[in-house]
Amino acid sequence: MKFLTFMFVAFSFPAMAQFSEMAVTGGLQTTGVDADSGASVDGGSGFFAGILGFMELGNGGVLRSGALLNQRKWEVDSNNSEYETLNLDVPITYMYMVNDIIGIFGGAKFGLNISDDCSKGTLSTCDADPETIYYGGEIGGHFRFNPNFGVEATFDIGLSDIADQLAWKNSLVIGAFFLF
Repeated sequence: MKFLTFMFVAFSFPAMAQFSEMAVTGGLQTTGVDADSGASVDGGSGFFAGILGFMELGNGGVLRSGALLNQRKWEVDSNNSEYETLNLDVPITYMYMVNDIIGIFGGAKFGLNISDDCSKGTLSTCDADPETIYYGGEIGGHFRFNPNFGVEATFDIGLSDIADQLAWKNSLVIGAFFLF
């Protein structure tokens, strides 16, 4: 599976040459989770960073995609354990630019758990499989303060399990970007 991830990332970079604009991005995200087993689970906040590409489609339409590394955190109350995963997320969204400053977007987000960590608690191993693939929907807003700098706010709706017996409910993502 890690070989497939490497191939996906390796072949994605030549495709990025088609983007009319590229940006580096980073910020904060929350993760809402729900345990399939009925255990009490609380979501947490983590950081993300990555690159975004924007390809003009005409009539204000833009294809928005990229690669984001992010932390997802949660805590299981029943065994007092804290979990953290490092993930590779790939959003594929359609963005409509209302004007040169404001855009709205929606589409899909696909992700892969790269690694996991049980930082505290009674478990000797994590429940998160480092090769778990997950997916969800994404809607958001894109705001530019000047031609090269802006912020995005995104709400993600999880449609699959993000770890073994752990459903990804949602995420709220706030980040800044710099176009180069």
